[in-house]
Amino acid sequence: MPEINIQISLLVSQWISTTCTYMNIHRGLIIGKSNNEKANETREMMWLILLEQGWSYRQIGLYFYRSHPAIHSGIKNIRGILETDPQARQIYLSIQLFFQNIFQP
Repeated sequence: MPEINIQISLLVSQWISTTCTYMNIHRGLIIGKSNNEKANETREMMWLILLEQGWSYRQIGLYFYRSHPAIHSGIKNIRGILETDPQARQIYLSIQLFFQNIFQP
């Protein structure tokens, strides 16, 4: 589990901004409690990527102001979508690439 320090927080913030620009979504919809479907799926994709990078549900929840059960439910939801929706899978891979480019330049 990575330690979330100021440098990691700044990199995640940069990743969120890059993703929001790509998806044409206001950053507040990703961090806030939006019910916008596009923002929700994008946020859940980001949660899944962080989980795959070793973040705990708790760490993800603290960063995105959500509870552990909300993170768990969102990740379960997006996994189901990614299994059946090729367009969502392509978006996920792009967001994952943004992450890699920021954290492993």
